[in-house]
Amino acid sequence: MQEPPKVQQLKTVSISRCAVCIDEISQREVDDLVAIEEPLEIFLFHQHFATTMRTPGNDGELVTGLLYSEGLIEGLNDIQQLQFQPHRIDVTLRRELAPLNPPSLGSQRALITTSSCGACGSKSLSRLPKKQLSGAHPKLSVRVLFEIAPRLTSQQSLYELSGGTHGAGLFDFQGELLLLYEDVGRHNAVDKIVGGFLRSYQQMGYKTSQTVLALSGRVSFDLIQKACQAEIPWVVALGAPSSLAIETARELNVGLAGFLKGTCLNIYHNPEGANEP
Repeated sequence: MQEPPKVQQLKTVSISRCAVCIDEISQREVDDLVAIEEPLEIFLFHQHFATTMRTPGNDGELVTGLLYSEGLIEGLNDIQQLQFQPHRIDVTLRRELAPLNPPSLGSQRALITTSSCGACGSKSLSRLPKKQLSGAHPKLSVRVLFEIAPRLTSQQSLYELSGGTHGAGLFDFQGELLLLYEDVGRHNAVDKIVGGFLRSYQQMGYKTSQTVLALSGRVSFDLIQKACQAEIPWVVALGAPSSLAIETARELNVGLAGFLKGTCLNIYHNPEGANEP
């Protein structure tokens, strides 16, 4: 099989801002590197679909992953065209997918999705896309889980510069990093992961059934749903999961681990799916 693409190198999308640094003995002006947060308008069938606040870069992956997470496409072939403009993307899907009344996140969610929330404004959680992973997951070595954390953090170049982004990485069951994206919004980073997989690995026949989604911070329930929608069996995080994230992982049968640091972690669902080191 053809070799998978190399891990994508993230472009630096930070800017310098003048700030005043104050410590116990002095006050001085400094140039601070800040992660950019800008709106991206998404139009579907020439009608407004959503506005998301994101870090510019990899917008094609972001939109592809969002459409997939929302259950509007089943694969990359469902997208006929993406037209890029400053702060805007126009999406054309295959003609047979065109609804009589194009869907809008505004009908289910707030028109503007902030960088801190991927499911804000939902009228009902039951209206969010949801499917359950069936059967037992492939066994995953705990040793691999321990190796994922340093591999994820070492590749977060934008975080190193700005300290203001979340990271999401997709790893195989051997601990090899396949994709990594950073964004001011954790849900954006995950959408970019899903879109990046669809636009690269899936085209070559790879599947997500033996992959791990690694997150640099905490885990909210909508990230579990995005992983499940993409059929990713494991989500691991350096931070803590919320109570609803744990409930969602158990309901959807997604393996979930948190507080991944050094040689210690907590497994909240599917501990039997993790082998000893």
